[in-house]
Amino acid sequence: MSDRTVQMDLGPGVIAAVTRRHGGVSRPPFDTFNMSTKVDYSSLSDIEQSEHLADALENRRSLSEELGIDADAWVVARLVHGSTVRVISESDRGSGADRFEDGIPNCDSLVTNVPDIPLAVLVADCAPVFIYDPENHACGVAHAGYGGAIEGVAKRTVEIMSIYYGTSPANVRVVVGPCLGPQSLEMQNLSIIDRAERAFPGEASLTGPNGTPHLNVPAMVRRQLLDAGVSESNIDETGLDTAGGEEFFSYRATPKNFFDPSDQTRYTQATGRLAAIIAVRST
Repeated sequence: MSDRTVQMDLGPGVIAAVTRRHGGVSRPPFDTFNMSTKVDYSSLSDIEQSEHLADALENRRSLSEELGIDADAWVVARLVHGSTVRVISESDRGSGADRFEDGIPNCDSLVTNVPDIPLAVLVADCAPVFIYDPENHACGVAHAGYGGAIEGVAKRTVEIMSIYYGTSPANVRVVVGPCLGPQSLEMQNLSIIDRAERAFPGEASLTGPNGTPHLNVPAMVRRQLLDAGVSESNIDETGLDTAGGEEFFSYRATPKNFFDPSDQTRYTQATGRLAAIIAVRST
């Protein structure tokens, strides 16, 4: 682990990492190693938005140099908290590398077998799930918030890799990255707890320190991967909790400090995003 990234050990032939919060150039409220180019908050002037965008792109260039990947080749998902998986080909190279609007729309997971295309999902409490098929030299990265976890986004990613690349689930290697841990993910909406428990009975929720219900996203991800046929010995977790927003960006830990760009009658949390990024290397 470096000061700026947590690197995932998925074996030779693949690079996989998630960024930490510090070590970049972004100014508040995105300080400092922000990877998101979506900075269109109504409370920010056009000049401020331009400055924040330039900061994020500089952070991406710096990260790319550190990891030995092409900053212009990034493919970034535009997330919707669901379970849709997009198959990335050579023609998608660079989608979302410079502008949020150019990212891959309406999805929460990306897969490819094209070498040297970094796939990225941007997170701030949700779990990034890194998947690598060493036999077919294919990879994927999924964004598992509680909605995507309940819908089975990690399992769906393995299924799509099996369809397109001939991936054998028993042979894939998986790491679940830093996210809001089960002791931190309080959920007072009991209908969501009910949905999660119906999807993953006995594993999706627990009683938190204050006696309130909590969700266990890593447990839901692990269960669906096992159900997909992934070997338990091939599933790992970093065990790192994003709660508090000190080491990692955390949406929950951020006060409501900016007007929502889509609804200026209400405030929202403006904070940076971590990049969860994976790429297969040229053989």
